[in-house]
Amino acid sequence: MLRFMKDRRNTVLILAGIAVVLYLAVDIAYRVLEITTSPPETSEQAAAGSQEADTTKDPFEAYAVIVERNLFRTTDRPIVVDQTDPGFLETANLPLDLYGTIAGEDGRGYAIIEERDKKKQRLYKVGDRVAGATILKIFRNAVVLRVGDRDQVLKKKEMAARGAGRMPPAGIPGPAPGPAPEAAPRAQGRLPQPPPGTPSDLASLLTQARVTPHVTAGSSGKPDGVVINEIQPGSIFENAGLINGDVIHEVNGRPVAGVADLVSMYRDLRPGLTLSVKVTRAGRQVVLNHTVQ
Repeated sequence: MLRFMKDRRNTVLILAGIAVVLYLAVDIAYRVLEITTSPPETSEQAAAGSQEADTTKDPFEAYAVIVERNLFRTTDRPIVVDQTDPGFLETANLPLDLYGTIAGEDGRGYAIIEERDKKKQRLYKVGDRVAGATILKIFRNAVVLRVGDRDQVLKKKEMAARGAGRMPPAGIPGPAPGPAPEAAPRAQGRLPQPPPGTPSDLASLLTQARVTPHVTAGSSGKPDGVVINEIQPGSIFENAGLINGDVIHEVNGRPVAGVADLVSMYRDLRPGLTLSVKVTRAGRQVVLNHTVQ
């Protein structure tokens, strides 16, 4: 009996010793992990670390070799200035008057120019010659001409008469305009219009609406009409019953494929003449009838 109790006591002591050893081993392992593993950074610590990193950037001189050796070839790209921009050109001293323009993409479009000695206006496009000069580009209210071996600008008649000086280059805003004078009251109704075909009325045609060529999708790519937008109140376009977005295809049976056709027909207008205008409006074919006043 005594021997049994002695063996039992030894077993308890052995188990207690094993428990103590395991506890110490686990404690040591946790301490080792705490030493070798850094705690995760908080958002405040990360922000502070990024600020410290920014303050330790290399100075600009350290990157001078990039500029010195032109590694990105940035110095091989000269700034190109369009020398045909009307803002850089001198005014043409030719017996010509510009009454209006319809500017298109890349300086293309149409211009109404009058030769003073002939007292006759014509519609010109890029490449045409007038008074010994060649038309290079057409802008809003200005035309660039090649006169001899130089490029010069012909400004709209009203702008040239103001003597406002050189036009600002395209894309560079000029001085802010002052407040517009208050318009005098006028009677309600249609605006008075000079007889069609006269120089002043022909020039005003280009300011009564915005006219652009129209090409039907899936066609040969040639214009089959003109699109009318920005119609001015009291204009001949409004009086004829046209609305913004209309596509004019025919006038009195004559096809309209561009601005030149429209201007040519406009020259033939006379009071009392009846117009039959075939248009596409919201996808439908519409015929408008109008008598010229």
